[in-house]
Amino acid sequence: MNKKIPMLTLMGAFVVGIASACGPTDNRIAITFWHTLGKANQAMLNDMIDDFEELYPQYRVSASSQGDYDGLRDKILNTISVGTNPDMAFCYPDHVARYLESNSVIDMTPYVNDPEVGFAVSDGSHEENGETIYGADDFIQGYWEEGTEYSVEGLYSVPYAKSTEVLFYNKDVFEANGWPVPTKWFNDEDPDDLTAMFNLCREIYQEMYDDPGFVAPLGYDSDSNLFITLHHQMGIPYTQQADTPEDRYPFLTSQASKDLVTRLKTIYDDSAVQGDQYEKHMFVTKATNGGSYTSTLFTEERCYMSIGSTGGTSYNVGSFNIGIAKIPQHNDSDPEHRGVISQGPSICFFNTMDDETRDGAWLFYRHITNATNSARYAIQTGYEPVRISSYETEQYVEHIAEPTEVTGDNLFRMVARLTRTMQDDYFTSPVFPGTDLARDLVGGILSNVLLGTETVDDAYSRVYSELMFQDQ
Repeated sequence: MNKKIPMLTLMGAFVVGIASACGPTDNRIAITFWHTLGKANQAMLNDMIDDFEELYPQYRVSASSQGDYDGLRDKILNTISVGTNPDMAFCYPDHVARYLESNSVIDMTPYVNDPEVGFAVSDGSHEENGETIYGADDFIQGYWEEGTEYSVEGLYSVPYAKSTEVLFYNKDVFEANGWPVPTKWFNDEDPDDLTAMFNLCREIYQEMYDDPGFVAPLGYDSDSNLFITLHHQMGIPYTQQADTPEDRYPFLTSQASKDLVTRLKTIYDDSAVQGDQYEKHMFVTKATNGGSYTSTLFTEERCYMSIGSTGGTSYNVGSFNIGIAKIPQHNDSDPEHRGVISQGPSICFFNTMDDETRDGAWLFYRHITNATNSARYAIQTGYEPVRISSYETEQYVEHIAEPTEVTGDNLFRMVARLTRTMQDDYFTSPVFPGTDLARDLVGGILSNVLLGTETVDDAYSRVYSELMFQDQ
């Protein structure tokens, strides 16, 4: 780490004076940051950049959106070989596993407690048993540990914002029909148990079938998440750290995995009704909905439940009263397999930086994830703050408070109050080079089988070949 930071910081007032008189100087240290933010959230990030550059006028941050997460990953992989990659970027764990193959990302462990540029109490802290807790211990434990769970020891990503999945439902229709909110997926023994999702779907399907606009009771916005989540909840191995390709992807040879997909196919087909312009089912996914998010069907009142990312909360706002709940579980009394997927961007740092730039990139990360900024981002987007202290900031306490006649309520606040209770429910899958491809492919298994373009055996055989080929 560069040991000139304190002197540069002390010179800040002098540099600010020059900058204000003459504009930004060309000899500032440039930090490039790639992300996936849309226009509204970019404006918020730009405000944070302005504040950072005022605090550290020796740095200049150039931030740019690279589209979606897959596009960002692919662009970074293409630029790593020629050294035109950014200094820091949004990432998912399976992206970092790919970057580690070429030793392109940096172990940031030394920065965490460094006496000069490491975390400070001013970034965010909370009290436990009379002790002030700050630094890495002020982050939600599961979020922080995600950055250490790679095949190489070290801290290769750090959390920025996290999301999960929740169940959005049409509260007006549910209350009018007396339907309960489902808490589990299956109950074949008691078809009248409407707290089981697919029993409830059957009830809704029968009630709403004659509505010409009706498509399905339930929409699930991610085929891959549906596959992975049910595997986790049902204790069916998905991926694991292992020495051989076959052992890394145990779902490929799992009869329980095939049986699950077959079961979902049966439910999907049992309710299929072909119409002139639409097709009705007990549930739909993004892929079986022609690649369009099912949240659109929900807001159009063509389905009455939608499971999707809290990061996409705004896409589930409709012209009706909306309820939210945790997604169903397979067996809520089994804590080992109870869970909901953890998602949302982390940040990684690349080894093409010199020491001064790396120091600045770390300082910038500290700034945009301090207690106030992490809370601010969460309030605007529906994501979760990554710091414990963010939940204690005045603005976030107000955000998750029960509504009053003065404050009112909105879907973002409702989501925040729910997810505040879910921090012990999150799970992630083991990652290594190839898990990003596996994630894409398992979504294809489910959608192709549901649509009838592949049999279960053919789908698993195809994915087996693709994963074994890329793992050679």
